[in-house]
Amino acid sequence: MNRTVFGGAYNTGTWYYYYSDGNFMGQGEQRGGKPTGLWKWYHKNGQPYTERLYENGKVLEIKSCFDKGGKSLDCGKLENGNGYIIFHDVEDYKNPPNKLEVKDGDIKWNE
Repeated sequence: MNRTVFGGAYNTGTWYYYYSDGNFMGQGEQRGGKPTGLWKWYHKNGQPYTERLYENGKVLEIKSCFDKGGKSLDCGKLENGNGYIIFHDVEDYKNPPNKLEVKDGDIKWNE
């Protein structure tokens, strides 16, 4: 289970995410309950995982992506919120990555 700490009323402010063991997982800003600005995520060992740019709840760009050793990693390709995004299980590296379509900034989650 992940622990989430956020500041501000009405789901507005900085959100901090932590792994179940207490290690820092990531952070980002929300306005009115929607991600906005640059969101940063980390591997359990503290190494950067990915940075993604959001606007009004929509993912627009993948700024960077790295494996737990700091080598460049494919996390997808987005142009103006269109393309695909790849989520890697940074807690259990045995699980395969999950590739999802993104259209107009909306991630098409598998049902």
